[in-house]
Amino acid sequence: MVSGIIIAGYGLGAFLFGLVALALINPTNAPPTVHVIEGTKTVAYFDESVYSRVPSSLRILSAIYIGVGSIGCILLKYPKGILFFILLTKF
Repeated sequence: MVSGIIIAGYGLGAFLFGLVALALINPTNAPPTVHVIEGTKTVAYFDESVYSRVPSSLRILSAIYIGVGSIGCILLKYPKGILFFILLTKF
C-alpha cells in the first residue's frame, strides 16, 4: 500500500510539474513555426517567443523544487525514542 502511494506521488509530481513547465514556457500553446529539413526529416522548432522563456522558467521551477524540498525537510522528524537509541549506539 505504502509503495503504491509513493509511486503514485512520483507520477503525480511529474504530471503536475510538467503542466507548470508548459504554462511557464508556452502559455498560449503555440505550435512550432520554424520547419527545417535535416537530412531526410523535417524538424519543427519553436520561435523566439517560446524558447526565450526557457531560462527563466528553469529558475522558477528550481525555486519551486527548493521550496517543496525545504518544506519536506522541515516536516521530517524522528519517531519517539529513536533519538535516544541513536545516541546510545554511537558510543
